[in-house]
Amino acid sequence: MNRLATTVTLIVTLGAIATGCADPEGLSASGIVSLTVRQPGQPDGTTGFNLPTDSAIDAPPGVGRGFFGTCTRSINRWTVDLSAANPAAATGLRRVVIGATEGGITSPTTGTFTLGNVDFTGTGACTALASPYGDKGVRITGNCTSLGNAGDQRTVNVVLNLTLERCNVQ
Repeated sequence: MNRLATTVTLIVTLGAIATGCADPEGLSASGIVSLTVRQPGQPDGTTGFNLPTDSAIDAPPGVGRGFFGTCTRSINRWTVDLSAANPAAATGLRRVVIGATEGGITSPTTGTFTLGNVDFTGTGACTALASPYGDKGVRITGNCTSLGNAGDQRTVNVVLNLTLERCNVQ
């Protein structure tokens, strides 16, 4: 390959990495996870993840850019675990773990959403629907209501609509 072609290839590759375009072989995601945080005597707050189309998801522990995590399917059960790679996200949404059953059934599930260092979890407080999508992928839509943590006065409501491709299918 000549020098110009090599330089152009390098620039395009670096540009794709810098803009968050997914590795064609690796996990990618798009969509939103939107949280409303309620605390007695305070106005509601919001936080969440907003993943542009084809956002690269690094394998854990990540490389300090964007997001890292996993997406797996075992039989008809999908599990998504995504974390913000920015350790400075001390108070906002840092991690999402949710599972859903495939097959057109909105199922009660457990979701865990980490704000700062506090996990908000609710068994049966979340409903989610998993639908196959694209290249070994899934679209998960769902809601969680009144998730709590025994050591924290806040509660969290969640709306999510995530699409992931190139998941680990077992």
